[in-house]
Amino acid sequence: MSSSEQDNGAARRAADVRILAEILRDTTGTEIEDITPETHLLDDLHISSLSLIETTVRAEEALGVQLEDEHVLSFNTVGDFLDHVDGIRMTNARQNGEK
Repeated sequence: MSSSEQDNGAARRAADVRILAEILRDTTGTEIEDITPETHLLDDLHISSLSLIETTVRAEEALGVQLEDEHVLSFNTVGDFLDHVDGIRMTNARQNGEK
């Protein structure tokens, strides 16, 4: 992977963290500044199952991916959520013949 691809990946990840943090702010009332990839969905955000469903639906739309409920329920942190999104994007890119 070239340094420009790494830079693009880092920029995309930062943008995704911000998008998910905004969604989580709206669904949990937690300030964006308090949401990082290490933030624990249950222990730190006290997210309810209803809020998690709302977060998932909004994240699918905002991030352009389809998330399976059984995967979402296994996420511990914001980073876990975004790692799964990255994995879906990579799979989709491979299926579409992209790098």
